[in-house]
Amino acid sequence: VASSPTEIAHAKLYVSFGDNLSVTRISGGSMSWQFLQAIEKNHVKTIVIDPICTDTVAGKVNQWIPILPGTDAALCEALAYEFITHNWVDQEFLDKYCVGYDEDTMPESAKGQNKSYKDYIMGTGYDMVEKTAEWAAPITGIPAERIKQLAADIAAAEAPFICQGWGPQRHTNGEDTSRAICMLPVLIGKIGLPGTNTGQREAE
Repeated sequence: VASSPTEIAHAKLYVSFGDNLSVTRISGGSMSWQFLQAIEKNHVKTIVIDPICTDTVAGKVNQWIPILPGTDAALCEALAYEFITHNWVDQEFLDKYCVGYDEDTMPESAKGQNKSYKDYIMGTGYDMVEKTAEWAAPITGIPAERIKQLAADIAAAEAPFICQGWGPQRHTNGEDTSRAICMLPVLIGKIGLPGTNTGQREAE
């Protein structure tokens, strides 16, 4: 379940992946209007990650990060790498509510096989590739330093509202991209709190 756009007014940072509210949510639901009211109310810092400088971006947000289409999952994995290596993850939250984050939270049947999410991100999993910002940069077209700064901004935000449109998942294996985005608020334990979201498309 996702949060309403009105919750953005309580956020400290708004980060969206391929979510063009000004075009896709202009009907009677008034999502576009609610979004603009929310970010203006508390001067919420806004970052939009999208291959296109959309109507949502133009003149409305603080930062637009262009990305090569279909590479959002690689960006999220690099952000996760930064969270983990800088100890920005909420380990207590992960231990209590998550299954499969690390070896300690893996089901008994899968222990000792390096199949956890953390193993995959850190390069100790099946593909043995560290998901660093330097790894993601040529894939996404986003400079490594910009990826690292985005990770720091998200981790430092008291209430980050992270969401996605339907664009990132509308391609082969797009469900993996959707899940990768949803992992970001989970990793830092910023979910179910005022001003936060599940990483999904904002609620109706």
